[in-house]
Amino acid sequence: MKILVLPKAQHSSSSNMLTKFTLLYSITLMLACTDVPEQTDSDPADANVTTSQKGSLPEKRPPHTVFSLKTGGGMRNISSHIQFSDTASFISLNYFEAENTLMLKVSQEELDQLYQVFLKQRFHKIKTFESQTFDRGGVNISLSMGEDYMHIADGGSTYIKDGYQDNFDAITKAINELAAQKMEAFKHSFVVEFDKSITDSGKYLYLEVDSGTQYYTEEDGPQSQQELYLFEGRHYFNVYLIDPDVPSHKRRAESTHHFVYTTTKDSNRITLYLGKDKIEYK
Repeated sequence: MKILVLPKAQHSSSSNMLTKFTLLYSITLMLACTDVPEQTDSDPADANVTTSQKGSLPEKRPPHTVFSLKTGGGMRNISSHIQFSDTASFISLNYFEAENTLMLKVSQEELDQLYQVFLKQRFHKIKTFESQTFDRGGVNISLSMGEDYMHIADGGSTYIKDGYQDNFDAITKAINELAAQKMEAFKHSFVVEFDKSITDSGKYLYLEVDSGTQYYTEEDGPQSQQELYLFEGRHYFNVYLIDPDVPSHKRRAESTHHFVYTTTKDSNRITLYLGKDKIEYK
């Protein structure tokens, strides 16, 4: 599997859903991607299945079907879990110390459409192979239909066989996009102001929230504030300064500060300023 470089998150409200999908999909790719070793002749796919997966999926979604997508593992404390079903749909996100769970509302039609993606992509036919790998995160997709349960993993020592990766990725994308769409209802404006101690420092400011770059002076130009669109909850902020007079290959982060901030509709603004040895907020 090739490592993809995703574009920088956009700031306009018209791209909110794309921004959130980029976040979810970037986590999926970051955790799953690595150099794929040569495949062996063994076919352990049946170890991931029960009953129906060895045959075929029914044409229509069975009652009480549960869809699940989990990403995690590896050497970084980043994970997510998306679940859709008739009774409980949610997304749980963990980005270092920032943990959130949002309950989502999905219709029967949306569940049917998602099931059709599994059917079209022949989820029950996707094959995997094993190759011992250490410290590799990954993606685990499962489909539960009463007594029938099937899952496919692309992580750890388990890899998707050649010819099935597009199918697996299409299912991953469908789940992530539906979750991103549903998360829009939780989002609100959040403003990050930049104090003069930063804007007059002559240095570039880099602002990252969770896994998405939200502002970088060199690319976005000097600004006194940046408006973000975040869901209510805990978010991981990473801020630092860069000296523009230093050649690019020698630049180092300065005044770095990582912190978790809980946003609400009533707590929707912070100011960053340059403290004694790091960037502070108030």
